[in-house]
Formats: sequence, structure tokens, C-alpha cells
Amino acid sequence: MEQLIISFIDTLNLLLLPAKEFNVPYLSTIQIQLEELEGDYYTFFHENSLKKLHEEDCLSLEVIRKIEKVKGIIDDFDKSIWNPKDFVDNNKWKSVRKDIVEILKEEMIK
Repeated sequence: MEQLIISFIDTLNLLLLPAKEFNVPYLSTIQIQLEELEGDYYTFFHENSLKKLHEEDCLSLEVIRKIEKVKGIIDDFDKSIWNPKDFVDNNKWKSVRKDIVEILKEEMIK
């Protein structure tokens, strides 16, 4: 269960803008992050994973509803905005990041 919650938190962090690394092109960093995010959000935001985390008292039902909403939004994204520039600039991605920050601010993990 510990690995599941760690992977869940890592997936939340993949939705945020990454830190800039010295001598590494920022868009390259984002591209790598997007590639990891593409499979991870589907796996770790899946209803079965969320249910397990709730049953273990790691996530509240409120947080699960918010994550399901975010997952649905991402599921509906056109493939064309799965690129580094849009990840930074597109309002749809910005809205998802805002939702994730709000979830994290609520201290959703006990």
C-alpha cells in the first residue's frame, strides 16, 4: 500500500511544472515528465487504485471525487496538447495544475 500512495503522490507531482535544472533544456525536462505522466495518471488515478487508497484511509471521498474530475478532464484532452509548450502555456493544463495545487493544499493525505 505504501508504494501505491507514493506512486499516487508522484503522479500528482507530474502534473505540476517541474523545477528547472542547470544545463538541461526545460522543454526536454517537460517532455520526459509528460511521457511518464501519460501512463501514470491513468494507472494511479484509476478508480481501483483510488478505492484501495480510500479503504486504507489514505484518501477521503472528497479527494477521490476531485481526482476523478481531474482524470476525466485529462482523458478528454486532445492528443495535440500533450506537448511541452502546451503543458506550460495551455489554459487546460493550467486549470488542471490549479486543481492539483488545491488538492495538495487540503492536505488530502493523512
